[in-house]
Order: sequence, then C-alpha cells, then structure tokens
Amino acid sequence: MLGKRIATRAWQNDRAELEGVINTTLASLCAFNTTMVNGPDFAGILDYYTGLMTAAGVRDMSFARVPCEFADREAMIIYPDTFKSEVDAAVGNYHAKNNETVRINHPVVHFHLDAYPLSRSASSLSTLSTHHDRKKGLVYARGANDMKGQAGLGPLLALLLQDQGYLPPVFMVTTDEEIGGSFGGDRLYRSLYSTMANIDWERPEELPDALSAASAAILM
Repeated sequence: MLGKRIATRAWQNDRAELEGVINTTLASLCAFNTTMVNGPDFAGILDYYTGLMTAAGVRDMSFARVPCEFADREAMIIYPDTFKSEVDAAVGNYHAKNNETVRINHPVVHFHLDAYPLSRSASSLSTLSTHHDRKKGLVYARGANDMKGQAGLGPLLALLLQDQGYLPPVFMVTTDEEIGGSFGGDRLYRSLYSTMANIDWERPEELPDALSAASAAILM
C-alpha cells in the first residue's frame, strides 16, 4: 500500500504507527452502511472520521458539519483554525439563494464517504470491485472500496504537512457522493472556492522527503 510506504519512508520508523492508522481507516470505513437508499450510518461515519483525525494526532483543525438537502446526509469541512472566518461564511452561504462564493487561498481536498458495507450481498457489483469506463478510459473503485483510499490518506496527508511546518489542506467531506442533490458537494464547493484536488494512492517514483511525498499524492 502506498500509505504504508509513505509512512515508513517519510518518518523512517518514528511514525510506523501510521500504518495502523491507514489500515484501520480502510477497514473501518468499509464496515459502514451509507448506501444512497436507506443507509443508516451517514452521521456515524462523520463522527468516526472526526475522531480518527483527532486520534491520529492532527493538530489545530476544526470540524464544521453542514446539513445537505436530505435530512440523513451531511457534509463536513475539516479546516485549519486560521480559516475559521472563511469557512463560517461559506457554511452560512451554502443554503442562501444567491450562493455567494467565499474565496480561500488554500488547497481544498474533496472526497466522499458513501458506500455499501463489505457485508452486503445483494448487489450488481462486488463489494471490492473496480469499474472500467471504456468511453472515458478511466478505472475507478466501486462498492465498499469507493473513495476509501482517499479517505484513508487524509489524516496522513495532514500529518505529513504539519510535521514539515505547513498548514494542512481544507478537507471537504460529503456522505452522499460528489453531488448529493441540489445541496451537496458540488454546491458546497461553489460556496468555498479554491483549487480543488483529489488525493489518490498512485505511487510516485521517488519520495525524497515528506513534503514531496504529500505533494505527489495530490492530483490537481
């Protein structure tokens, strides 16, 4: 796993416990049931991820919960404390009719946490399957594996940057895919505008230091 290699390479053996953080994250997220219809764990998965960031040692970060269009689905912004005023303004504008944009001069990393659990049996997809979109030439995760790699890398990315003396990115997390109806991730992004990035597990050839490892893990 890329995360295990980064943790070992970046901190030598001082941060070996992060391997456990990543593995625990991936396994635990796959146990939640946040399917589009009747998934009961929308609030629970955000509670879990909030606790995970804190337990991993991410410092000076705040968590803003944002109600979405559907009552059982939420979004969350995890941000360095220095951006509180910008995030508060964006959350305040999220449901406004004019949806006024708040610009923030800082990277915003987005991922979603919705997926069905490993225990689900009735499905057209394997719980750990991948999907090949032949028209677009893309291969991406499906089922319980959907976006879990990115979610697992989130705390590691924050710690890598903090240990190098840099502010972590703003994380925009949704429980209902990227859109989530009229008030979902896409609308939230338009409320808090910046350079949007997705984190992935693709391994760079060389990881000369912790900062370059973190930077290489962000695909603009």
